[in-house]
Amino acid sequence: MKTIILSGMIMLGITFSILAQEAVNLGDLKINQLLESRSEIQTFYKETLGAKVVSFDEPVVRDYIQFDNDLRLNLIYQQDFKDVPDADAFYGGLWIKILVDDFDRRYNRVKNSTAKIIKDRPEKGELYFQAPGGQVYRMVKIEAN
Repeated sequence: MKTIILSGMIMLGITFSILAQEAVNLGDLKINQLLESRSEIQTFYKETLGAKVVSFDEPVVRDYIQFDNDLRLNLIYQQDFKDVPDADAFYGGLWIKILVDDFDRRYNRVKNSTAKIIKDRPEKGELYFQAPGGQVYRMVKIEAN
């Protein structure tokens, strides 16, 4: 995986993109998750997306999900459901675009995982999916030069 782009739509249709070609620390981007889903979430990010998962249990139960380009997401686990967005809230929130040079391999991994497929367009080199825990991704094939 070469580059990850964060893109999304926030209130009132305002769109944004952050191109992350170098190390980006999103430690301040707190994504709440249900504690009971932690094992499934960790497995998905490690085995399906090939990310490194660094876990902490104190002072807060959290995982740092670190991608190949050192982009890092901060997942905070909660037992209280009121603090965790549901799947619909994630669907309407931040979507993460992943540019990959090995699309076919990663496509098959995601399709054979527990991810919910939102839009499947392999002929265009795109796959939209919702990972365990609710985060939405758009995986896009990087064309070789």
